[in-house]
Amino acid sequence: MNKFIDFLSEKFTPVVNNMTKNIWVQSVQSTIMKVLPMVFVGSLVTIVSVLKNYISFLPDLSPINQYTFGLLGLFIAFLLPMEIMKNKKFESMSVVAGLAGAGLMLMMIRPEITNEGAIFNFNRFGGEGMLVSLVAGLFSGLIMSLFGSFSFFGEDSATSRFCKQVVLIICYL
Repeated sequence: MNKFIDFLSEKFTPVVNNMTKNIWVQSVQSTIMKVLPMVFVGSLVTIVSVLKNYISFLPDLSPINQYTFGLLGLFIAFLLPMEIMKNKKFESMSVVAGLAGAGLMLMMIRPEITNEGAIFNFNRFGGEGMLVSLVAGLFSGLIMSLFGSFSFFGEDSATSRFCKQVVLIICYL
């Protein structure tokens, strides 16, 4: 038993500590922590649904369960690139990265395109799409972080000042 404890403290723990200092791993951890309340709500609703089999007057809360567990993949695809951008100090691009991750996930789950529009299989937003959402979030976070410091316009360029003035005028109206 002492050999096992020594292995954990001398070999395993330093490797895990180095791994958790990685920005990408930190981003995944933070994303999962932000999604956990939805898992908790879904779990409570599942418990109430099980109790409904024995106590007939309890309400049917299955739609809440479907929308808490059913949208986890979409939440992860949005939050993961946001966390990556925040950890890489590109806070101004975090929302754009999150939207890019969600959009990429929507493309990757392959909706059925008909004459009426796109039809999504709702199951792919939840557990079935969890790996897809992680890949979409990591990929969009990578692309956005590579181009995070790139800008067509400098901070003091005429175009930048013009855009700021237009925004001020629009806000004033």
